[in-house]
Amino acid sequence: MDSRYEDLFDAIGEHGSVDGETIKEVWRRSQVPDRILASIWDKCDPKCQGVLDRQSFIQGMRAIDAFLFLHCEAKVWDM
Repeated sequence: MDSRYEDLFDAIGEHGSVDGETIKEVWRRSQVPDRILASIWDKCDPKCQGVLDRQSFIQGMRAIDAFLFLHCEAKVWDM
């Protein structure tokens, strides 16, 4: 699964990092609530640099996927 994140990073990153505005645009496509995305961002960018390197970007993508998995699984159990 990480290869998918790495390919995306390579497509949108420049000089080993991706800026916050670009990441915001990509992450919002997940339809995860903004408050959750903000929390993920804070964990991936603890120094408030406004950019993510490859490792931090992948960490964020994993967190989004984990949230979506748990959220979808909870909906199944509510049926």
